[in-house]
Amino acid sequence: MDEPLSNLDAKLREHMRVELVRLHKALGTTSIYVTHDQTEAMTMASKIVLMNDGIIQQAGKPDEFYNRPENIFVAKFIGSPTMNIVEGVMKNGKFISNHELIVITPSDEDAIKLKAYEGKPVSVGIRPERFESGGQFGDTFKARIDVVEMLGKEKILYVRLENDSELVISTPGHFAYAENEVHSFGFDVAAIHFFSTETGVRIN
Repeated sequence: MDEPLSNLDAKLREHMRVELVRLHKALGTTSIYVTHDQTEAMTMASKIVLMNDGIIQQAGKPDEFYNRPENIFVAKFIGSPTMNIVEGVMKNGKFISNHELIVITPSDEDAIKLKAYEGKPVSVGIRPERFESGGQFGDTFKARIDVVEMLGKEKILYVRLENDSELVISTPGHFAYAENEVHSFGFDVAAIHFFSTETGVRIN
């Protein structure tokens, strides 16, 4: 099937995704489905093959793409809002962003894999929902809230650091945030992705 839902409106697309999954289960046959829509791929597939310029970037189950992307291209392609990517360098076992506003101490397990990258350019990836709101302990940073998108069960915060660079943070909808407020945020260290900036390949 080659993008069969591309011309449908959003509500009908949602309905047909479910119907096609039911049909696939009923038939019990292998189906190949081509799409540029990451939502279709993540919700319908038992196995995804993600290609870029004719080269396979990653193949596997949907949760592997979201929780363990093999490179920066996959990390940025899967997920909405997209994963935050911050470039920096490893110094004395810590990640320090190029603008020096974000410092992250890796977990003990990640620190072992990052030893070979001491003094080398490294990019950190973190999903919007894996920041810790109101961070007070460990590595934290301050940011000014630029835009708040209220989606009901969650709020999407577009925040600005001191150098005006942007991060996207997702918080539960009942958390109180307003534009132009300055807040501290922390990191879920277990959910941080480290990539080689030079090759884009996953390190941890």
